[in-house]
Amino acid sequence: MGADLTGYRTSETPEYTAPPPMPAGVYPVIMVASEMKATKHGDGQLLELRFQVCEGVHQGRLLWDRLNWNNPNEDTVRRGRGTLTTICNRLGVVDPKDTAELHDRPLQVQVALKPHWKDPNAMANEIVGYPDPSAVEAPPQSTSGCRPVLPMNAPWAGKKPGASTAPSATTLRNAPAEVQPLARDISLPGKVLSEPGLQPQPEPINWKPDSTTPGHDD
Repeated sequence: MGADLTGYRTSETPEYTAPPPMPAGVYPVIMVASEMKATKHGDGQLLELRFQVCEGVHQGRLLWDRLNWNNPNEDTVRRGRGTLTTICNRLGVVDPKDTAELHDRPLQVQVALKPHWKDPNAMANEIVGYPDPSAVEAPPQSTSGCRPVLPMNAPWAGKKPGASTAPSATTLRNAPAEVQPLARDISLPGKVLSEPGLQPQPEPINWKPDSTTPGHDD
């Protein structure tokens, strides 16, 4: 069965050209969406986090991080959950029950330029870390473009683990239209933030990996 394209005209719709990747560096962002996705083989789950740059000439650009949450490979799970622990520590959130608790809170991401997984001759952005602001040797950046931290009595507060939570208008008001249908808040049953020795690991962004992508275990 095909899809209805009523109203669409190629003569009136310009071709889309993806913007060039941002320069490597540290960027102020907020998490605008989060979603748990099944791995390609259906034997695990990936926690996809979507961030939006909220300051500077690249304000509004989107970045992704994908963390292995459930996987037969225990090492990938430790890396994925350890990265989330780093994010929680940067945001000052302890033992979240829902990823919505991490939304709309300013933090910093370290972005690198690496060869694109589809085209080695092209470059793509990749989140490689979540630096501690007190340890970043860089000029301070204003966060006036970042949305304010949501109070702990926000609508999602107090929901039981696993309960459905719809993203608020605040969460999505600056997100592009194509982001909104995918934005979800998810519960994190069993999340432990006190596991020792967990370090943030780079996860690819701006592309959708699968189990055949070199260096990406899911």
